[in-house]
Amino acid sequence: MMLSTFEQIRFHREYTEAGEEPMKLCQENGISILEVMVAMVILGLGVLGLAPLVTISIYSNGFAGKLTAAEQIARRELEELVSQPTYGSLPFVAGPDSVGGRYLVTRKVDDNTTDASVPSGVYKLHVLLQWNDDVNRPRNIDMVTYKPIL
Repeated sequence: MMLSTFEQIRFHREYTEAGEEPMKLCQENGISILEVMVAMVILGLGVLGLAPLVTISIYSNGFAGKLTAAEQIARRELEELVSQPTYGSLPFVAGPDSVGGRYLVTRKVDDNTTDASVPSGVYKLHVLLQWNDDVNRPRNIDMVTYKPIL
């Protein structure tokens, strides 16, 4: 039997006046479907706010991988320059040469007779690696080390 709202209020008042347990007008245990929907909308907006971060993260990861590859090439070129026993006449300049179809590498060797900033008794070995990134911006890695003159 369904009671109208007016009858429920009257029934509630009669039980309260009699000192008995009043009948609850509504059940308050659990959450309503409206609360669930509002929570889902808020959660969805939060997840949508993170979507641009995912694309930025993917781009940054790819850029870091390409930068690491370029650094490894420059390091390898510098190690090859260090391992050479002689350099011929100074200043020694080789390049720019294409490496891997994407990079240009220039190698240069100086001593204190060709570059006043170089201390006596050592060679200054210099490798410059240049390339254009995915949006055609010029990038470069510049590595310098010193090798004793034997």
